[in-house]
Amino acid sequence: MRYLPIVLLGALLCLSPAEARSERLRAAAAPHSPARGMVQTLNSMSALLGSVCSRAAADAAAPQLLARYKEFRHLQTAAEEQPPMPPAVMEHHLSSMDQAMNDFRLACARLMQEKFYGSATLGKAVKKIAQDF
Repeated sequence: MRYLPIVLLGALLCLSPAEARSERLRAAAAPHSPARGMVQTLNSMSALLGSVCSRAAADAAAPQLLARYKEFRHLQTAAEEQPPMPPAVMEHHLSSMDQAMNDFRLACARLMQEKFYGSATLGKAVKKIAQDF
């Protein structure tokens, strides 16, 4: 047990400066896990839309997308109830959220160009989410 702190310290010392900064931000953001969950959920929504390449896939994706969006809204409410983030953590979170939102918009735009592969169900789901955003 006495060697565990030494091993952990050694692991931290092996990190590059960028990795060490990222680790510090993650540690500081620990109480703000709903905010981190929002980014992860939004990324999963983008990945889901990115996997759609047929009508059957589009129809199957619609209820999953709405369920993930419901989770996103739940996390958003929880994040708003958290204490304020330190400025560096907030900057990192906003940057991550901005990237996740851009990825989601691009995934939606691709599907709009494809006319949602003929899936009215997915089209309605995406339009509902777009109106809420």
